[in-house]
Amino acid sequence: MVILLEEVKKIIIIELSVPWEDRYEEASERKATKFQDLVHQCRDKGWQAWLFPVEVGYTTPTDLGIAGSEQQTAARRLGEAGERASRWLWNRREEWSWKPGEGGQ
Repeated sequence: MVILLEEVKKIIIIELSVPWEDRYEEASERKATKFQDLVHQCRDKGWQAWLFPVEVGYTTPTDLGIAGSEQQTAARRLGEAGERASRWLWNRREEWSWKPGEGGQ
């Protein structure tokens, strides 16, 4: 998801991923690397730019203090919710209300 505020030259990039348990740190690093050049290019052109990689997965319940079998259930549900949200955004990427200056601001 990209939030673009042209009037004040600000861009916020939010990248969602739902990595497997053993690839959590790898996914975070890959997302940061993937968009780093874009963030630098934006900044070089006078924009304020931020990147927020969001990983929804197995460690999230642990970070919230959930343990045991509830952790596995919570991780599965969080992953499913992340995938549904990502799919919903992807399916609506062409809707006019998402485009700046066309009633969706």
